Amino acid sequence: MSVEPNRGQPGQGGEAVIERATPADHQEIARIVLSSYRAAVGDTLDSGYAAYLERVEERADVATLLVARAGGKVVGTVTFVPDSSSPMAEELREDEAGMRILAVDIAAQGRGYGKALTLACVDLAHASGKKALFLHTTELMRTAQSMYASLGFQRVPERDWQVTPAILLLAFRVGLA
Repeated sequence: MSVEPNRGQPGQGGEAVIERATPADHQEIARIVLSSYRAAVGDTLDSGYAAYLERVEERADVATLLVARAGGKVVGTVTFVPDSSSPMAEELREDEAGMRILAVDIAAQGRGYGKALTLACVDLAHASGKKALFLHTTELMRTAQSMYASLGFQRVPERDWQVTPAILLLAFRVGLA
């Protein structure tokens, strides 16, 4: 799927293509996720979670792994979780889909690729008949929080998740018409 101009055209003079990741993309996806997460959350990214983020093929086996491509190069990724039965579902309710592990290459941030990937998840959730798209993000990912709010996501504090004493994940949800 291509990002339609009315959804915001990412990049500098070009359109992003959002599509399913292939196994050939997995190494680049792992690099993008780890580098962008480390830049965003610093020392709070523990080694166990970093190792989990590197295991891209495991996510691809149980959820829909999307990439944003610009000029044929992977510049971002997100994992779409179709329903609460997925092993990747975090606190999903029956009428919700979810998204996880949104990351954009540091060199490509600020160009709309995260928004395009988020909107692709909204579209997938809507097409699958879900009533909402749900996600968690850390307190430290303020740019992502602002983007989610600009897309109509609402905070759902009662569904926040205290993963460790030092890490609180904030819950966001957008209803789908």
